[in-house]
Amino acid sequence: VVYGLHPSMTGLQGLFSAGRLAVVANMGPLVEPMTRAEYRAGTKKRPDNLFSHSDQQVQSQSSISQASLTGITGWAGRLGDRAFGLNAPGATPMSMSFSGNQPFGTGVVVRTLALPTSGTFGYSGDSATPSAQQIARSAARAAMLAADDSNLMVAATQATSESALNASVKLNPIIQGTGSSAVTTAFGALNTGLANQLRAVAKVIEQRATLGHTARQVFFVSIGGFDTHSNQQGGHPGLMTQVSQAMTAFYNFTVAAGVAGNVTAFTMSDFGRTFKSNGSGTDHAWGAHALVL
Repeated sequence: VVYGLHPSMTGLQGLFSAGRLAVVANMGPLVEPMTRAEYRAGTKKRPDNLFSHSDQQVQSQSSISQASLTGITGWAGRLGDRAFGLNAPGATPMSMSFSGNQPFGTGVVVRTLALPTSGTFGYSGDSATPSAQQIARSAARAAMLAADDSNLMVAATQATSESALNASVKLNPIIQGTGSSAVTTAFGALNTGLANQLRAVAKVIEQRATLGHTARQVFFVSIGGFDTHSNQQGGHPGLMTQVSQAMTAFYNFTVAAGVAGNVTAFTMSDFGRTFKSNGSGTDHAWGAHALVL
């Protein structure tokens, strides 16, 4: 049997042929080896809520089989905890997500900063050229956040808010900007959700020195729509095209920016799809394939 990439993934196929893309086959949330009979008999350990998309997404990001636990940390966040302090003092958070708040990059010490792909975040009243009133308001806010508080929950909230607001001052102009020619040339007119997220990542990577990221950065982006129980032939090619185009553009950026040897992009998913069709789509399967670029 010969396997290959989807016909819509011409960009990634070229990178595979060039030795820049690898496939990790048949990976999933298995706790220990088991047969189908052992699974049905319940004699082996298995992940919690195995057929739940949301729970298995958390498990893929955490590498912890009890995906229903609250306050769970991500494996990239725990890795970040080990590398904490390698970046410059006062650096923006090591872990950033352009797809909302996710556990993947959250550790015990490291916390993920959720960012938009365009526009601004932080206080809408802040300005690059503030008035005297805005300066006074910002100073009062900073003093309030820096005030000592014996309540640990209040103190933690103050620290998190202060970190996010300080980061917004540095990151807003980067996210709002177009980036260098390396970014604009690599991404061109691509305007899909995944491409816009990776374009924002590229802008931040470019400004790593400004942001104090002298050692490590972790980014999370995502694309949905793969729960193809029906109309798979209608929706799947477009999804594969988006993944291929966005990842290829991001790789081309890393080459142009001279950081291809320092950046690894990879995919992960909650679970795969069956080879056998159910009539117009495919159902949940155990193992999936991941791409490493």
